[in-house]
Amino acid sequence: MPFFGRAPSSNVGLASIAKARTAAGRIDEAKQVTQHITRGLDQVEALASIGAAEVKAGLAADALASFAEAMRIAHALAYKNLATEALMKIAARLPD
Repeated sequence: MPFFGRAPSSNVGLASIAKARTAAGRIDEAKQVTQHITRGLDQVEALASIGAAEVKAGLAADALASFAEAMRIAHALAYKNLATEALMKIAARLPD
């Protein structure tokens, strides 16, 4: 039976860990955690957080790669409402 609704708690937990590590400036650790997230929307959110942190740290090439990967995942989401939500999460993290 397909899963529709909230993400399994392991994905939510991993996404929270990735965002917390990003906020603490531990970007490389956050990237490692993000590799283990299986739900696309949670991956997008974590990658967008990482990209924003990389921009603040002056790591423009890394930020571009993180945002590009988030965009790739967002466009690959099967349901358009999830893709739209993912793109909005990315847009909210983009620098001015």
